Amino acid sequence: MREKYSVLMSVYKNDKPEWFEISINSMLNQTIKPDEVVLIVDGKVSEDLDKKIEELCSANKCIKLYRNDTNMGLGLTMQRGVELCNNELIARMDSDDYSKPNRIEIQLKEMQEKNLDLIGCQVEEFIGDVDNIVSIHNVPVGEKDILQYSKQRNPFCHPSVIFKKSKVLQSGNYLDMKLCEDYYLWIRMLQNGCVMDNCSQALLEMRVTEDLYARRGGYKYFRSQKQLFKYMKKTKFIGLFTYLKILFTRFAVQVLMPNKLRQKFYEKKLRKNK
Repeated sequence: MREKYSVLMSVYKNDKPEWFEISINSMLNQTIKPDEVVLIVDGKVSEDLDKKIEELCSANKCIKLYRNDTNMGLGLTMQRGVELCNNELIARMDSDDYSKPNRIEIQLKEMQEKNLDLIGCQVEEFIGDVDNIVSIHNVPVGEKDILQYSKQRNPFCHPSVIFKKSKVLQSGNYLDMKLCEDYYLWIRMLQNGCVMDNCSQALLEMRVTEDLYARRGGYKYFRSQKQLFKYMKKTKFIGLFTYLKILFTRFAVQVLMPNKLRQKFYEKKLRKNK
């Protein structure tokens, strides 16, 4: 008998109904279907989005709908969501991305074969239509490369992961660290001895919007990342030299660099064009 899994998703006021519908349907139509979809509405949303949520919930009884009275942010919403999931295996998904139909099947197979606590995958990035792939976001494969990569960059694409609920809870669950809540969790899981890997295949398509690079810049984003890397230095996950090098580079890219130049930097240095 196949192992059951939960899908964990959240929506908030800026999500578009049509994007959300594509995203959740891509999970409902997996070759190995979810046992439940835990969907959390993070605060008030538009009337159109709320109508679409209710429509999809009525048509799909596996969707379990929860609402936050106010916008709590991704970290605390995911923290609540993990606790609400009934299955040990939890697949993350964002409300504007697209999972290929065999994503879960491939990931679960590799997760079982390697006895993993968490697995992600490579990611294709698209603009507008899901078929309009513009770049590939490559993440490391193999325990050694993931550990090394994680000392400077996030080794997993958040909506691509499947993890064991028990291991996430043992590592302290998601915490409220704006824009870095997932990276912070992965570091604590690595420190807790969790076995983690990425599939070599691209199984998730991530939507790229015009404000992507603007959201990855600014002093607030830098300050949040500084908090994360300060934790990594304090717990001796990285040394002082690496810490200072990271802060210098990120301050230059995220605070000093204009948005258009930052976009070119990400595209040339951190992405592979299709």
